Parts: sequence; C-alpha cells; structure tokens
Amino acid sequence: MAKMGARSTNTSSRSIAQMGVGALVLGFVFLSWCVLVGGLSAVQHRANNRNAFEFEWWIVAFEFFLVLLAAVELTGFRRGHSGLVALKAVNTALIMLYAQNWNNNRRNGAYGAYGIKAVRTTFAGFILLAASNALLILTLGTEPAHTSSAPITTGPGAAGGQSTRTLGGAPAPLEGGNGQTVV
Repeated sequence: MAKMGARSTNTSSRSIAQMGVGALVLGFVFLSWCVLVGGLSAVQHRANNRNAFEFEWWIVAFEFFLVLLAAVELTGFRRGHSGLVALKAVNTALIMLYAQNWNNNRRNGAYGAYGIKAVRTTFAGFILLAASNALLILTLGTEPAHTSSAPITTGPGAAGGQSTRTLGGAPAPLEGGNGQTVV
C-alpha cells in the first residue's frame, strides 16, 4: 500500500500501446512544428525586418513549450493535465486563425517579396500543426485519470475520522456525529 502524500503517477494504468500512440502523435506535432519554423524563418529572412511576425513567433515558442509539457505528461506525470489540454486548445485556436491569415495571403497574391514557396510552407506548417494538435488533444484525453485513493473526510465527524469516503469506488456511507448514517 502506498504511503499517503506520496507522489503517484499514472504510468501503471496507461498501457504501452497508449503511450506508443501518444509518442507517435507527439512526433507528428514536432514535425509539423519544424515545418512551421522552416517556413516562418524563410519569410522572416526575406522580410528584412527583425520585428516582423512577432506574434507568429510567440505562437511557435509557446507551442514548443507545450510540446515539452505534453512529452512529460505522456510519461505519466499528470498533475497539470487539465491546464495542458486547455493551453493546447487555446494555442490551436490561434494557430487556426493564423492559418487563415496565411491562406488569404497565399490566395490573394499578397506575399510580395516573401516568395510564394515560403508563404506556402508557412501556411502548410500552420495547417499541419493545427491538425496534429487536435490529434494530441484527443490522445491526451479530456479528463485526467484519478490516481489517488486517499480518503476524503467530510461531515461533522470528520475531525474524529468517523466520516470518510474513498475515491475510485462506490461511496461508503458516512456517519454523522450522532451515529446516523448520511448518504
């Protein structure tokens, strides 16, 4: 039996197949990120303006940070699971908006001196990253697994340890301070 308060991970309940699928999807996210970095770097180089595309670069840097967090989570450390899924969703929405912007630039011929190949590569990077992020969000799941079996003390008799309920199974009846069973 594990000590109370000990840090537990969810590695044992996650099968090797799930971790393999997660690693495969995470690899696809990283490759998509590399395509976006390559395209955006080419456009930035041709822009001759150091301050051009600042927000796009922020999205790219934040995505790299989230990829690292997702890699840590796939190893079983799931304490920040809900936050990671939420941040991935927000960054994916930003990526989709910028994919639309780059698609408009590509279609309208507004790429100017950037070059059509660099603009197409940047657009492809945004599209690939949006799709792979959606797959990663589905792979990670929407709800973290419950890894704790620590008792929750509730009710008037909690101080005396009379009223406890254990997570993960059927709730045990709670006894109030006067010996009555509380459901």
